[in-house]
Amino acid sequence: MKKLINVTMLLTALLIVAACGSKDAKKADSADSEKKENAKSEEFTGEKYSKDAAIYYFDKTYGIDFKELEPDFKYDESGKYTFKGDKSEVSARFIDPEGRYTPEQIEGFVRKIYAATAKASEGGKNVYGFLLSGKDTKEGAMEEKSIDEVLKGGYTEILGVNAYTGGYSWAILKDGEFYDVSVSALERKAEPNEDRKPFEYVGRGYGVSINKGMQKSLDDTMNDAEEAFKKIENDPEMKKKIQKEAEKVKKQYGL
Repeated sequence: MKKLINVTMLLTALLIVAACGSKDAKKADSADSEKKENAKSEEFTGEKYSKDAAIYYFDKTYGIDFKELEPDFKYDESGKYTFKGDKSEVSARFIDPEGRYTPEQIEGFVRKIYAATAKASEGGKNVYGFLLSGKDTKEGAMEEKSIDEVLKGGYTEILGVNAYTGGYSWAILKDGEFYDVSVSALERKAEPNEDRKPFEYVGRGYGVSINKGMQKSLDDTMNDAEEAFKKIENDPEMKKKIQKEAEKVKKQYGL
């Protein structure tokens, strides 16, 4: 029976080991890394939870024009976490404080974002990726995910009813790597004494985010994580570092 592993530490270990890489790999890639660094223009130095950061990283990292993601309604730009932009993730929430949007209208926004990301993706197409796709090979993960398949993800069956969940996902390819795209419908809370039908969705907008995805199937990723964990167990210095990072993750997500 396999030894149970602390999932938080395991995933943190995988991320750190993947980021650090081996010394040999660093030497082999040093020339290319230096070229990439020299090729960079100015880096973003503003607040990461800002519209400017979102605009910058959607374009800089993925080649996506922010205007192609925006809705046709006037949205609320206040709130600390309305926008976010850094090298690991970029996101924006488009909230209409007054409007009401049906699932069909939200799907219109999804189609718009789908078209924008397809233009930015290698081969001009959106793909499945590995996250929640059920794909276990890179070839499968690189298959095009149609808009019809994406839109199906917005619904699930609950008690025999095809209920709207408003969650859409697909992936894009940049430099041969997968990046996960997520679009989520944002629901308006029911007003006091408001008569709302069971499973009725009353939208107030949507959010979109992109971050680096898994580059292998879940099984292969977890196997890599277990191997990384074993190496860390035999390296006191690295183990201490992982434990410190794991505590940060737990604190961040309230675990």
